[in-house]
Amino acid sequence: MEEVKRCLDTYGRYHKGYCFFGFRYVNSLDPKVLGEAMGSIAQTAVEYGFELLAAGK
Repeated sequence: MEEVKRCLDTYGRYHKGYCFFGFRYVNSLDPKVLGEAMGSIAQTAVEYGFELLAAGK
């Protein structure tokens, strides 16, 4: 989850519409593994993204 935050901090400052593609961090083609891993990655990206917006960053 720290990598999600690092990416948003690093690349989101250049463009407020930065889109995080977390599926690139999951090393599996198994839909079950991909879904389980992406759930927490996507949740962190959304929650942290809203925190950054609320803070005006």
